[in-house]
Parts: sequence; structure tokens; C-alpha cells
Amino acid sequence: MRKVDLKTGKLEIIFSIFLLLFALEPLFGSMPAADYAVWGLIVLCLVLMVVLMIKDLVKDARGFLSRYTSRSVLSVLDIVICLIGVAVSYAVDAGMSSFWILMLVLTVIAYFLPAPKGAK
Repeated sequence: MRKVDLKTGKLEIIFSIFLLLFALEPLFGSMPAADYAVWGLIVLCLVLMVVLMIKDLVKDARGFLSRYTSRSVLSVLDIVICLIGVAVSYAVDAGMSSFWILMLVLTVIAYFLPAPKGAK
């Protein structure tokens, strides 16, 4: 497991923020202003992720896949965020519990898969 560098791990950090905002979004459904703000931040995170992925792909196409398949400290945080998503979905009855269970299973599987040889 590698540490997250703020300079190179921007995409991982933004993805974790996106996942957290998406997990907590049902809590803000009854407050329209807060709900719009959360959805705005979710869209901003998506745009930033796409821009950073395209930038990284253009910069280094060979190391692109290995850079995003290696594990970092944020992998554990993503598992916790998925658990929060399951809990919030059940508490608010948002109907997204199967999505969060699937995300949790995929995140745990990805955490325990061996890292590719090119990943640091």
C-alpha cells in the first residue's frame, strides 16, 4: 500500500470525495439548497476526474492503467465510505442499498486483488 501524494494522487482524492458526497446526498434531499449544493459538488468532482484522467492519459499512456490499479491509503477510506453509503441508504430508505452493496463488494475485491507488476 502506498501513500497518497497530493501532487500525483489528485484523482484518487477527488474520487473519494465524490463517493462520500454521493453516499451522503440522500441526507440532504429534504433541504433543496443543500441538495443542489451537494449535486453541484458531485458534478464538479466528475468534471475534475474526467479532466485529470484525460490529462494523465495524454501525459503517460503506458503507465496510465498501472497508476490507477495500484492500492493506496484511500482504498481503505473508500471501503468505509461504501459502508456509510449502505447505512445512509438503509436509514433514509433511498433505494440505493443494492448499489452501495455492489460498490462495497467491488471495492473489497479490488483491495484484496494482487497489485499489478507495474504498480508501485
